[in-house]
Amino acid sequence: MAIALAGREINRVLVVDDDPAARDSFSEILADMGLSPISEPGPLDDLRKFVEAVPKIADAVFADYKLKPRNYSIFQGDSLVAECFSHNIPAVLCTTYKDADFMLDRRLVRRIPVLLRNTNPDPDDVEAAFKKCIAELQGRVSPSRRPWRTLVRVYDTDRDRGFFYVVVPGWDIRAKVRLDLDNLPREIKCLVEPGKRFHAKVNIGAQSAQDLYFDEWETE
Repeated sequence: MAIALAGREINRVLVVDDDPAARDSFSEILADMGLSPISEPGPLDDLRKFVEAVPKIADAVFADYKLKPRNYSIFQGDSLVAECFSHNIPAVLCTTYKDADFMLDRRLVRRIPVLLRNTNPDPDDVEAAFKKCIAELQGRVSPSRRPWRTLVRVYDTDRDRGFFYVVVPGWDIRAKVRLDLDNLPREIKCLVEPGKRFHAKVNIGAQSAQDLYFDEWETE
């Protein structure tokens, strides 16, 4: 049975998770909402081709973050959901990993309207997540998610472990935010050092550091 969410009709939802038991659990939640879940058995080996094929079988996607275990996929859930967003497909990302905020590619978060940090989301949570995703696909972006070009100053680096800390004065002049070097464009990555200043598109209306994204980096 199709349901209307934010003016968009959704019925079939593709469930993407490397764990069959988790796929079954998520499918039950979607079924409780009156939706028709479709379990994706994998393996997934080409992100773009997979996403381009989604509209033929489903109206939306519900994906876990960790997809690489069990040789289920060569890409993670953040890449999948961001690519779905680029193809105008409602997609919700879910994770049970407490450190997922360190693992997510901060560039992709701009195209990931919702991350459900819940081991067992209820139907109301899932419905709200899809509504928020559809709203952003329609251009209705909340203040906490809106991108602004702003100054980003490198505070400290740890190249051996592959991350660095930045201060975003337009968000919080005191907070040090951890970012992965691998999340940066190559031409920016090689310039990162303490005191270096860049500009990037950042959602400076975010309430917490874990919700910040950094995109469209520029050198000063």
